[in-house]
Amino acid sequence: MQHAVSTIICSDVKSAMNYERMVKMEYIKSKLRSVASAIILFLGLQTSAFAFVDPPILVPSVADVGQSIGVQFTAGICDIFVEHPQGAYPQITVSGNQIHLVMFSFHEEDPIECVFPLVETFIQPLGTFDAGRYVVVIDRVYPRFGGALATERLAELQLVVGGVGTPAAQLPVNAPLALLAAILALIWIVRARFRRSSMDV
Repeated sequence: MQHAVSTIICSDVKSAMNYERMVKMEYIKSKLRSVASAIILFLGLQTSAFAFVDPPILVPSVADVGQSIGVQFTAGICDIFVEHPQGAYPQITVSGNQIHLVMFSFHEEDPIECVFPLVETFIQPLGTFDAGRYVVVIDRVYPRFGGALATERLAELQLVVGGVGTPAAQLPVNAPLALLAAILALIWIVRARFRRSSMDV
């Protein structure tokens, strides 16, 4: 009889421990779900940052007469520069001291559709120019729902050819990449913390 009572007590204790462990695991899972939801919401709010195109950079910004000049682009995740199917872009027009470059691209608003490479950098040639100071206006177009093209102004850069003065310094901005790295670090910290909590259960 005593053995049977001990068995029942042991069984009840194990059941209680198992129930406690289950409750703790559900708590941890709920916390993970909350963190995941917060991150997803944050990503949704920061779509414009992740659908990134870094400010273009002139390569070089000070050139000799006859030296080839290009524009360096960096984009990724929700944005990508591609060749236009009918060859309509890129468009390069020169009017006086203004050089206008229009690039073709794709842009996604929905983070779920952001399947482009994480980072892609390339240089679009502009050509060679006579001595002088120029303003390089850079736009991009991308198709929107329904087929219409949206136009976005990316930059207006100062170009000097033939040593005529010195343009303002161009500082590349990688804020979207820094934001991505910070969020990935946050996810790693949260996962490590809850993994440690689950091991202590």
